[in-house]
Amino acid sequence: MVFSIPREEAYKKSVLLSHSSQGLNVNETNVYYVIDWLRQIEQQALLVSIHKGIGFDMMETKKGIFVPVFKGYKGFGGLNSEYRGDLPIKPKSKLENFQAFCKEHINHTPLALAVALVFHPTNIQSD
Repeated sequence: MVFSIPREEAYKKSVLLSHSSQGLNVNETNVYYVIDWLRQIEQQALLVSIHKGIGFDMMETKKGIFVPVFKGYKGFGGLNSEYRGDLPIKPKSKLENFQAFCKEHINHTPLALAVALVFHPTNIQSD
């Protein structure tokens, strides 16, 4: 089972204990060990944003520049983000299949240009 706890509540004893009925292995004896463990893994964790909307958006980089990003199942254009919304959008194939589909079916020049600009590797950058 997977569930989310907001970061500001993850270090509260009462919040963690309330999730023990959902399968979280925490009790009065080990709750402070769990809190300490959460603090330790947070320092090592790769941060991933979560988005609930899909489509194009603007994102501010560390340098203060706004760049366009695309929010799908994963974020593109420098956005390290995963979709967690109500729509059933998940990858159903491999990148190679998508590339083959594009080569075969995108014959309209403006559409091909839009796809090329959005999914071009230079647009997928990390600052």
